[in-house]
Amino acid sequence: MLNMDTIIQWVVSQFCVVRMSF
Repeated sequence: MLNMDTIIQWVVSQFCVVRMSF
């Protein structure tokens, strides 16, 4: 099971990718 730190890192990275894409 993923811990909160891993989830936060994933969400932030996904958000950055979306921001850069647009």
